[in-house]
Amino acid sequence: MSAEPPGPELHRSAAVARLVLRPGTIPGSVERVDLLDGAATVSTTRFVPAVDVGGRAGRLDLTPWPGVPAEPILVVYHRTRQPGCRGVPPLSRAAFRLDPTDIKEPVMTHPETPEDPATAPDRAVVGVAATVDFGSTRTVGGVHDLRSVFYRPRQLPEEALRRAAEVGAFTYDTDSDPALQIEAKTDFDPTVRARAWREVLGWPPLARNHLAATRAVSSDIVVTDGVVGFAGETVGDAARIRGSKRYLADLDREVPGTGMTGRDLFPRIYRRFLELVVEELDLPAGPRWLSVTFPTRLPPDRRDALLELLEKDQIASQVDMRIDEAAAAASFYLLKRFGNDAVLGVEAFRLHARCPQGFRAWDEPRTWDAAREWHENLLVIDVGGGTTDCALVKVAVADVGPAGAGNDSPGRYYRLQPQVIASGGRLHLGGDLLTLSIYTLLKQRYGLPDSATTFAGVEEQIGAERRTAFETLWKAAEQVKRIGLRDEEPRRVDVVFGTGAGGDRNTVHVAAEKLGKGHGDGTADRRITVTAEDLAAMIDDVALRVAALATGIAAGGLHTLRPKGARTPYAEQSVDAVLLSGGSMLGTALRLRLEDALRERFAGDGLDPGFELHFDETYCKVGTVLGGMYLNAVSRFSPHPEDAKVVAGLLNGRSYFGVDVSRLHTNLAADFFVQHDAEGADWSEPIFRRGDALTGHGSAAYAVSGSYSLIPHILVHRFDVSPGEDADQHSGTGTALTVWAEDDLPHQLATELAARKIGMRFEIDQEERITLQIGRGTPRPVLDGEPVALAADAPADLVRDRVLVRDLCLDVVNAGIGVLDLDPGDYLMRAGTPVSPGGTVLAVDGRLLYAATPATGDPDGDPDRRFDLLLEIPSGHHWLSVDEAGALRTHEKRPLPQTVERLEDLLTADEGTVFQRQLNSPSHFDEEKDPFNGKR
Repeated sequence: MSAEPPGPELHRSAAVARLVLRPGTIPGSVERVDLLDGAATVSTTRFVPAVDVGGRAGRLDLTPWPGVPAEPILVVYHRTRQPGCRGVPPLSRAAFRLDPTDIKEPVMTHPETPEDPATAPDRAVVGVAATVDFGSTRTVGGVHDLRSVFYRPRQLPEEALRRAAEVGAFTYDTDSDPALQIEAKTDFDPTVRARAWREVLGWPPLARNHLAATRAVSSDIVVTDGVVGFAGETVGDAARIRGSKRYLADLDREVPGTGMTGRDLFPRIYRRFLELVVEELDLPAGPRWLSVTFPTRLPPDRRDALLELLEKDQIASQVDMRIDEAAAAASFYLLKRFGNDAVLGVEAFRLHARCPQGFRAWDEPRTWDAAREWHENLLVIDVGGGTTDCALVKVAVADVGPAGAGNDSPGRYYRLQPQVIASGGRLHLGGDLLTLSIYTLLKQRYGLPDSATTFAGVEEQIGAERRTAFETLWKAAEQVKRIGLRDEEPRRVDVVFGTGAGGDRNTVHVAAEKLGKGHGDGTADRRITVTAEDLAAMIDDVALRVAALATGIAAGGLHTLRPKGARTPYAEQSVDAVLLSGGSMLGTALRLRLEDALRERFAGDGLDPGFELHFDETYCKVGTVLGGMYLNAVSRFSPHPEDAKVVAGLLNGRSYFGVDVSRLHTNLAADFFVQHDAEGADWSEPIFRRGDALTGHGSAAYAVSGSYSLIPHILVHRFDVSPGEDADQHSGTGTALTVWAEDDLPHQLATELAARKIGMRFEIDQEERITLQIGRGTPRPVLDGEPVALAADAPADLVRDRVLVRDLCLDVVNAGIGVLDLDPGDYLMRAGTPVSPGGTVLAVDGRLLYAATPATGDPDGDPDRRFDLLLEIPSGHHWLSVDEAGALRTHEKRPLPQTVERLEDLLTADEGTVFQRQLNSPSHFDEEKDPFNGKR
């Protein structure tokens, strides 16, 4: 793989600060450069006019900053040239994490002179990003390549017109715009219009979105002298290593047959596959950005460990793991729904979607028309080879036109905001489970002893022979699965052991001599039949287990969507579409049985079984990586609605489309319980409940539990389905599959602390990391900085006797409208709320903070109620604190509690001081359930 060009260089002295860019580092015109120290901005430089550095070297003088940042991050805002695109290029952002030692003294030289393009070697292109989906049986890579496409907006491609002609709904005039004809010919009925658009746009426009994917290759690997490769069809059976993805659950465990632990193996796997991506998709060099999808059920500390390994290995300049496999599969569905033109696709999506109250356009037209946001509820079921991931995703499209353009501007700015409402999965439920059942049946009916295929822990030569026997029988089981499940009903498959040939299309041949000495002797062929009834029982078991998981997730998620304290009528939410993905769904009999099981389970549990069901046979193996790439790429290059050029475009009738994935999880997606004793937990009272709102901005969002008595052995269980409703979930012990996080405290010390009324509580973030806090009373925040100066005429008496005496709210006064109507949940903090010792910390997502006299409780409002401006929240500040004296402070980062380093220090610490640490997850790697453990 060709080397990437050097990254940016940052130079600084007492009087000079300079950014040196090498050729190809930034692909366009630079408008602004920020230097951050962690989350705090220490320098901002704006360039008017913008400086074009695309493809060339450049030197930019920056605003100097004091000191040396401890965590320097360089952020460059630029507009990327997109040949062939009309309109304003979107404002993009490139971020580079630096080491403090990377900031050098300026040298008296100029940047390198660009090489002659005719003689310059291929270089990495910043406009190329990659996503890798490493599955249990197949691995796929996708790229987003801004260099690749020229197109004309709002022109429907030939494929879309062909699809429309096939359904026979419309005929098109050759001299007018087909898009306008659809609008005109369907004006009489919104349901017909919605159906027409879905037919025309219901395919994945990869070229239009600059997307490409590799072929799905086998995830089986081969390790030769420490070099990792992917197994092809010609690789010998004894050399093939299957199921390595399972070791993501325990990176410290040695992967059999490799001589390496997961920590050593996985960076090599991903690096090798990126090399294959570069080769197959003919890229000039490796991608600068890499996104890695992951199983929904993989705990956050396991994700963090893998991400750290890939970053340390420098597999790419920027690596992230923010989109799980279920969310990525939902994104592929949206890629198809939005079609060749995102703005037209959004309009089509709206016609079939719900307004916030749950109504569709034909249910309550006035309510629907008045809405500024519309959504669909998608249940994603991704059944792969080794794992099953499920998620209920609320896909919302919001009209977020900026204030500068006004509500009546001819152009619209639509923002896609996917939210994972509920999610879960099983690490040992997938196609391999079916294959294992067939494998076991064949082994029993042939009379092959267990020792014939047991290769773990035996002498090398014998182990190689037995591995060959295992692989031979496993391949036969895979063939039986493909043949027996390819039709709507399971079909009989004959398996012939011997050396002969012949038979019909329902026959599988097994080379008996590969089963080992004494097990394949003789010349006569032996026939074993796997009946349709055998296969029906196997798929019934898998389908019922997947249906139970998916229904439980859907029911729990839909319950959280019910409005709380709503003043207006609303419709009960339901699953609008079920999306099936994963290679295991290519088995038609399994897919249809799963659909039947879902509808039966939905009806039995009181859910609407009338959902649409979608499955794309062509893209079932690559759709996840394309969806993840689409979500990442569009969000990365989305124009900002407040950009002056975007506002001008909206006023001129141009429409825009953006994606916000910063809050994929705005609510908790599962229930969490703490186990209080050896007998179990109180499964009726979770410490965190599915649907609980997370407080805070972006990745800093969190929720806090109540207080509990301190215990030495702490187990936190995660239930994606309510306890007792799914046989695949177990409760009670530390080996349970539901244990999400755990900790062990010194027993004697924990008992002494508990005797002194020192308790525990938990915090959880949007990636479901759980932090344990131990202390007495409410944690006391450390409030740095001076109180802010309040606006003129602002009331001074906000707090009396440590109780807030005025309501606090954000942005409640709108010019030309007056005071907005407020629901109880719209208040930042209500009058009468006690201020916590040391101060109360609040997350703020607004600009202007107001104080109001307390509400009277009169439903008609208080006409004399005043709203006084307190302060303007500075840009980049997302936290507000109120101390016991009523002083206000704003913060860029959330103020953390006063802490001690050692648990025993709590014995002498003040009230409000805590000991805290992040909990780790137990290993969910169950070797007994691994079909490739060498003991089958």
